[in-house]
Amino acid sequence: MIVSVVRLFGMKLNLLTRRIHYWATALIAVPFALVLLTGILLQLKKQLPWVQPAEMRGGKSLNWVGFQEVLGALKSRPELGIQDWRDVQRLDIRPSKGIAKAILDSGWEVQVDLENGQVLQQAIRRSDWIESLHDGSYFAGNWSKIGVFLPIAFVVLVMWITGIWMFWLPFAVKLRRKRVAAARTKPIANFLAFLVASLGAPSIETTLFASQPFTSQPNQAQPYNVVFILADDLGWAELGSYGQKKIPTPHLDRLASEGIRFTEHYSGAPVCAPSRCVLMTGKHLGHAEIRGNLQAKVNFPEFSEGQHPISSQAFTLAEMFQRAGYKTGAFGKWGLGPVGSTGDPTEQGFEQFFGYNCQAIAHSYYPRFLWRNRESVEINPKPIPGHAKPEEGAIAAERWVGESYAPYRILSEAEAFLNENAKQSFFLYLPFIQPHVAMHPPVSELGSFPESWDDVPYRGGNGYLPHPRPRAAYAAMIQELDTSVGRILELLKKHQIEERTLVVFTSDNGATHAGSKEPKFHIGGADPVFFESTADLKGYKGSVYEGGIRVPMIARLPGKITAGSVSELPSYFADWFPTLTELIGQQTPEGLDGISLLPELCGTSSMENRPPMVWVFPEYGGQVAVRFGNHKLVRRGLAGKNPSSWELYDLKSDRGERENLAERFPELVDQGVKILRSEMDENPNFPVRVPGE
Repeated sequence: MIVSVVRLFGMKLNLLTRRIHYWATALIAVPFALVLLTGILLQLKKQLPWVQPAEMRGGKSLNWVGFQEVLGALKSRPELGIQDWRDVQRLDIRPSKGIAKAILDSGWEVQVDLENGQVLQQAIRRSDWIESLHDGSYFAGNWSKIGVFLPIAFVVLVMWITGIWMFWLPFAVKLRRKRVAAARTKPIANFLAFLVASLGAPSIETTLFASQPFTSQPNQAQPYNVVFILADDLGWAELGSYGQKKIPTPHLDRLASEGIRFTEHYSGAPVCAPSRCVLMTGKHLGHAEIRGNLQAKVNFPEFSEGQHPISSQAFTLAEMFQRAGYKTGAFGKWGLGPVGSTGDPTEQGFEQFFGYNCQAIAHSYYPRFLWRNRESVEINPKPIPGHAKPEEGAIAAERWVGESYAPYRILSEAEAFLNENAKQSFFLYLPFIQPHVAMHPPVSELGSFPESWDDVPYRGGNGYLPHPRPRAAYAAMIQELDTSVGRILELLKKHQIEERTLVVFTSDNGATHAGSKEPKFHIGGADPVFFESTADLKGYKGSVYEGGIRVPMIARLPGKITAGSVSELPSYFADWFPTLTELIGQQTPEGLDGISLLPELCGTSSMENRPPMVWVFPEYGGQVAVRFGNHKLVRRGLAGKNPSSWELYDLKSDRGERENLAERFPELVDQGVKILRSEMDENPNFPVRVPGE
């Protein structure tokens, strides 16, 4: 009886299995082929180059663009199906890049050359499910390296289909003619054969899709995200993890305990704009386009705000991430070119920007407006200025409070970006404005700090705004910065993306420098002496001494960076471009001045020797510095007729730069001068000349 049932089951199984394989071939092979085709299309689209502009267009407004010429170019291609502007779903015009980018209702994504009105390239617009493939949420593999996978998968697919049609079908036809005899004579063998045949072929797809042979990131369905947080004028010792005793920074201290803390990290420059230029372009101040806080209107009078723009030829970190398929967003203070110029953040790789474009406007925490890409967003109909005349008599903090506090708006926009892109690969740049003066944090925050701190008010003699409790106000700004970092970290945890997100925190330069009219305070009422903001380091913001350029730096990447580790490797902003390029598996551009810090961050190899680090700074009297090994060479006053002598310090034994060794080691001075001169390009907008050239 049992044998009869098994035989009958084997006979029925023969017929059933044959039908299943017909359908399996269609249901598995066809979608698989579509996926391969999709990957090929995405790769082709990724490799189509953007047109590089031939020249900087002088910051012309969008009005100069001939909209009718763009429409005419689109209409000249009948396959696009364009009749009028109603057929254009979205148009993005980028004068400085020399292109217009249009997404059409017909499903095409098109680029038009603004110079000659010709359609440069076109591609099928990606649908949502194709986006999910590209972002890595569909497969376990890394689509940034899909080019390696495609030929292998294609060959496997062809072999599988060929095997099905060449071997299985003839066998099935023959079996159909003799199925009764076969079922009667070898029922158990038939059962096992069909079981293996039914499971074997689909297992090929299972193996391919489940494995991750083309990613360098174990257990990562997507490439690493990057959150880069930049404080503004934060001193080297103003965090608890760097020795601060008065100002609590629990979130940043926790970040340090979960990651690595660098003790000899340097900013790109002693002030805001050039430091950010070094960070964004990977070129030190001897090669950077921006070397000072020059206002855009000096060379581009058509702009009323913003700093001198980086050019259209500059290749930024954001553009590198964008080419790799990342979502890019910047929220905070920009400072590298006005809206509508070549330095506009949306022209330099950022899909989303919200915050201050101009550094000068960022002196107020209650400005009239902030920028959302190229749109001016009013947040305070009655803005509060960042500067006022000195006051006598009683000073009220409430007088300098407006309706909408800009840092809250900026943080909210940053959180929205993170929430929206948590399932994709993203680069989130957060150049926050704290603790840069003027000091007018929410009044409610002042009570967190002892009233005994503020025995005298700041009356505004050193610029910016007066304040009745300047020390409490300054501490409140740093505490608020710490809270903002905590909220970002909490969002990463909420979305369960901590383990694939590198978080970096640092500052654009040292603590605020001294003033003269109110000697008790520094500029804007800051008091770095009271807070011991630079510990024993010499100098402040605006100086190439250690206190002006040595900054805190913390990085966290769970599973890669050892928690609680400390590095004494000398490093600086120019290193971040090659570091992040290596992190996400992209090719490092030529001409960068830094080195990748990834081996040091992850503890995979020692980095005892590194190239010299260079600063060429035309402002604050004109200064140059170079660190080579443990030695640092400095010269100041280069903008005047009587520059200072060379100063040489051994930072290993004298990080406070107290003992000048220049006369004792002239050969080291010569070595440093030779490095400086070899690393300084001419820059007519930011001239610096080393005597003796």
